[in-house]
Amino acid sequence: MTDRNTPRIGIIGAGAIAGFYGLMLQRSGLEVRFLVRSDQETLRRDGLSLRSKSLGDIQQHPVQVCSQIEELDDCDWILVTTKTTANAQVAELLKRLPTPVAKVVLLQNGYGNEDQMRALLPAQMSLFAGLCFIQVRRTAPGQVWHQGGGSINIGYHSGAASQEQGVGQAGELVWLFNQAGVKSECVDAKQARWQKLVWNVPYNGLSVVLDADTSSMMNDPSCLALITDLMQEVVDAAAACGYPLSEKLIPAMLNSTRQMGNYYPSMHGDYTDRKQLELQAIYREPLKAVRTADGDMPKVAALLQQLEFIQARLDREKQ
Repeated sequence: MTDRNTPRIGIIGAGAIAGFYGLMLQRSGLEVRFLVRSDQETLRRDGLSLRSKSLGDIQQHPVQVCSQIEELDDCDWILVTTKTTANAQVAELLKRLPTPVAKVVLLQNGYGNEDQMRALLPAQMSLFAGLCFIQVRRTAPGQVWHQGGGSINIGYHSGAASQEQGVGQAGELVWLFNQAGVKSECVDAKQARWQKLVWNVPYNGLSVVLDADTSSMMNDPSCLALITDLMQEVVDAAAACGYPLSEKLIPAMLNSTRQMGNYYPSMHGDYTDRKQLELQAIYREPLKAVRTADGDMPKVAALLQQLEFIQARLDREKQ
């Protein structure tokens, strides 16, 4: 058992991101609690299992499984790992915490997540962006396959703390991740969101439209050219919005993606599972931001139109 001097981490969700980072944090000696809706008995019985190319096989048992948000009330940090499509429901949960002075981190893809969540949360709650650079997927309840990556960057967004205090708090979480063997650093939240979009915009959307993994896309010259064009549009949009990115970013991302092998981005998993696609956070919000700045991303907009057609078809199938 851990004592009260040990930081307590609450995690909302039980997918691949929750499983990987939760396991790594608990393995380092921290107390970690998972708030999950389903698979509670499986997690209590079997714990978490990680298969990783770089880390080997890791089993973490037991794990603390919670069924009510109130069980996370005395946690030092609450990591939100659910999809952005569930943020309204997550906000309602967080508002039920008896002690509203909490530090909440959104480990999600997309842009504008923190702005939208801020409007739904009590002012006392401090809100942080968490940017995960990882290739990971859940293969079964409590079982995670880690293909590569794993670093995580943390940026303060808003809350009861001043900007200086918030950055200091972000540094505390960064230290905990580094102690757990997860490379982490403090970043500017909005600039980091744009940086992550440079990868997420092309690969997530195209994986659905083309029903293809990263290797197949990278090996096709026409598709590679489109990926590069989409990336450049995001870089130009970030600059138009006041967040210039390094000119080395696109070549670095293309090179790292070549090394991933046959990886399906998270949106492809949502598509195959017939779940709601994260179109608002990954496409509509960045397009809205750049158009407000008198810019545009025409090829990104065209990709969004195709994804909206696919989403409408998925919606009809559910009726």
